[in-house]
Amino acid sequence: MLLTMLMWGGGAAIAYILLANIWDIPTGFGLILGAGFLGGHGTAAAVGEAFSGLGWEEATALGYTSATIGLICAILGGLLLIKVNARKNQTNFISDFGELPNELRTGLVPYKLRKSSGSDTVSSNTVDPLFFHIAILAVVVMISYFLQTGVEALFPQISIPLLSLSFVVGLLVQLTLNATKANDYVDKRVIDRLSGTATDLIVAFGITSINLAVVAAYAWPLIALFLFGVIWAYCIFHFIAPRVFHRHWFENAIFGWGWSTGTVAMGIALLRIVDPKTKSTTLDDYALGYVGMVPVEILIITFGPIMMMAGAGGLFSLILLGASAILIIIAAKSGWLNSVQKANNFRSDSNVS
Repeated sequence: MLLTMLMWGGGAAIAYILLANIWDIPTGFGLILGAGFLGGHGTAAAVGEAFSGLGWEEATALGYTSATIGLICAILGGLLLIKVNARKNQTNFISDFGELPNELRTGLVPYKLRKSSGSDTVSSNTVDPLFFHIAILAVVVMISYFLQTGVEALFPQISIPLLSLSFVVGLLVQLTLNATKANDYVDKRVIDRLSGTATDLIVAFGITSINLAVVAAYAWPLIALFLFGVIWAYCIFHFIAPRVFHRHWFENAIFGWGWSTGTVAMGIALLRIVDPKTKSTTLDDYALGYVGMVPVEILIITFGPIMMMAGAGGLFSLILLGASAILIIIAAKSGWLNSVQKANNFRSDSNVS
């Protein structure tokens, strides 16, 4: 939650307070950082779509640029942080790159270690199992698209990202499948593979869709925003993560670095380097935490562009950074109470002895 609030709020605040006073930039320029770095190409497309509906058509190209730069920072910065911290004995499960399995270093999986991508849940005589799973996702997107078209026809002044509607429709479809027991015929591994394929495609399309003329027009404010984003992400990694996570802080922090500069997939990739046997609870904790974070992220993606273009950028930044401050206080108090509890337990054990 802190990563979400700080990356979106930090980018919006630095653009509103500093960059807008130096360069002539659109009022929603600061959201480009959160959309690209934290969200990736998919979120950049959603935010760009929202801004385009509000009259700023260049936002999509800038969002794709932000996401591409974020991926580079996630990979290069993440590997550097792993190498430096491994030498300082901050990692819990590896001490050097030489300990990594060969498949992680080369990307090629040996025959004996290969895993199945999924199971056939329907008869191929009726419909191909892969197409069946693609059709489920296609139905979600199609319903979301027509809903978006209908909402925009009724309320032309409102632009709701397709991503936001797709998430809600996807959740309703999931609940329907669960209620009718039809989820027994949907293989999660196949859906994951299709999701990964879609992610790879949107990254490729996003990079090729970057308009260099638009990037050149905003070159200096973009460079300043990206420099701030990298420094901001490192501050979260170095100063906040060790105080929030009391166990396996580095593994959680490097996952956060990959996520806050690139995507969740980048965070997982970096985590697999430092925790190749998945001994930490990082992904389990993330999955649990993400349930509560999704509504907040959807609200930011949906209403952030509207507030920024309406001239409420200061209020938007204040809300996110204020919420971040409250979360930091809660985390700090939790850490202090945890320390007190440990001390009390130690005294109790000593008295018993």
